[in-house]
Amino acid sequence: MDHSRYVISDPSDPRFQVTALIEEQQLVIDLRTELESGERSAVLNAANQLRRILARFVPRYRSIRISWRFGENLVAFNRCMAAGATPEEASLRTPMGHQLALAGYPRPLILSLEGFSARYTNIVVSFRK
Repeated sequence: MDHSRYVISDPSDPRFQVTALIEEQQLVIDLRTELESGERSAVLNAANQLRRILARFVPRYRSIRISWRFGENLVAFNRCMAAGATPEEASLRTPMGHQLALAGYPRPLILSLEGFSARYTNIVVSFRK
């Protein structure tokens, strides 16, 4: 077992994959449980995978970096931005941001925003204690 990385794929469709690793005391997570088309993995659930990853790597990280390129988190972020939220507020109002805040990482730091306001296409956020 490799204790520095977490990798799991949907055996019926390898396009669905979850990876995590520690980079300089930051837990970097890539959750691909949903495709751009909206199709979801029948095996991998983002919320369950997040819980497993956080438990596996605790206490080896101080922050958690995640990116959203499509899916429910990106949609929720853009909706909040359209309603007047700041990028930090919007990131906390996403399903993943809410879970990370509950897990003890309630302070988002926006690392990059690509696209136009309320129509972002790629967001990278670091959630901190």
